[in-house]
Amino acid sequence: MSAEIVYRPIGFIRSGHTQPEKTPIQPVFAAGCFGRVELLPEFAAGLRDIEGFSHIYLLYHLDRAPAARLTVKPFLQDVEHGIFATRTPCRPNPIGMSIVRLLRVAGCTLEVDELDVLDGTPLLDIKPYTARFDRVDETRNGWQDGLDEKEVQARGRRMPPTQSARPTALTVAVLGASANPERYSHKAVAQLLAHGHTVFPVNPGLSTLLEHKVYATLADLPAPPHTVTLYVGPERSTALADAILAARPRRVIFNPGSENPVLSERLKRNGIEVLDACTLVLLTTGQFYRTASRHKGKNP
Repeated sequence: MSAEIVYRPIGFIRSGHTQPEKTPIQPVFAAGCFGRVELLPEFAAGLRDIEGFSHIYLLYHLDRAPAARLTVKPFLQDVEHGIFATRTPCRPNPIGMSIVRLLRVAGCTLEVDELDVLDGTPLLDIKPYTARFDRVDETRNGWQDGLDEKEVQARGRRMPPTQSARPTALTVAVLGASANPERYSHKAVAQLLAHGHTVFPVNPGLSTLLEHKVYATLADLPAPPHTVTLYVGPERSTALADAILAARPRRVIFNPGSENPVLSERLKRNGIEVLDACTLVLLTTGQFYRTASRHKGKNP
């Protein structure tokens, strides 16, 4: 006996991915692909305590999937397999699932990394990933065990996510820039440069980063920054509050882990835009420019 089952979206997924053929095929290939999960307000209470988890499952409707098929050639191999032995999207019930890294919770919005989902995808559910229940150490992986790893990497990564047009290059100071490629401050410098911005990394312990000069303090910058993006903790940013104000930025971004409500209020009182947001997410989703465009004009 068949019965129709109807779900409605609890929100939508925002990413830099707009073309299926250029989107990573799994989160493991999507490191540095940042985005947002925007929950509808009536479900906000359901996010309580989710910030304690490093990773979450996203379940979503594959609204742009091809027509369903029962045998397919998956992305990683030119051999047909049953649809249920693959993760190909053309399924009888087009439901997708991704494990993504949770960066920050801000109201009804989750900022995430390792996102392999098309922009605007309807969200069906969120569940926390927990190693206690979900980790499996000894597995069999079917036809995938015979794949060549280099070929898997080449096919899985595909192309970088589509970036929004660059209307104007901005001058951005990265406070707390790191030489460690795994740190988000390092990734921010790299992505800001890739987007065509003028970047001033700030760290008294470094001299160069990605072939660019690193400045010891904000006072050493050769020009006033449009934006200061913070990758230091609240204790450090409080100590640097006068220096941040003296730099006269139009905007200050507090990245995950750097939030400082007292400093935020002081900056606002001085006419400076304040964002609690992830710089990498803003860049990937095109919000970096849109928030800046609301504050055009001379520095205060």
